[in-house]
Amino acid sequence: MGYLQKKIDKIAYLRGMVRLSKANGEVAKEEVDYIEAAAAGMGLDEKELAELHMLWASESEVKQSFTNKDDAAFFIQEAIQLCSVDGSYDESERREIRKISEEIGISDADVVAIENWVAEGIAWRKHGEALVKEISARV
Repeated sequence: MGYLQKKIDKIAYLRGMVRLSKANGEVAKEEVDYIEAAAAGMGLDEKELAELHMLWASESEVKQSFTNKDDAAFFIQEAIQLCSVDGSYDESERREIRKISEEIGISDADVVAIENWVAEGIAWRKHGEALVKEISARV
């Protein structure tokens, strides 16, 4: 079974990503591009895409919900990875992830476990990059 099989969960995922992108007050073009590409790949219709576009300008905060715990945990995992990819998982993003995780029933301990897993993955990737540089310097 894959994640986000129901359209309602796909939309919830995208809404949550928009909400998280706006958390620090600045929305990067890369964030918009990522979310737009994800939306296109999820097969949303024109009305759903239009509603997603309206969220970028909206001041109101949409409460998060998913139809199952798997998709809720998957969202938190993806959100933390997205926030961490630029090397700057800042306090405003952490606060928003904590708020969302509370709304969707993911415990703080589980969020910490996912944060640790993401940090380990980033360290693993950096180690691999350093290893390649080391090997290539010997040539």
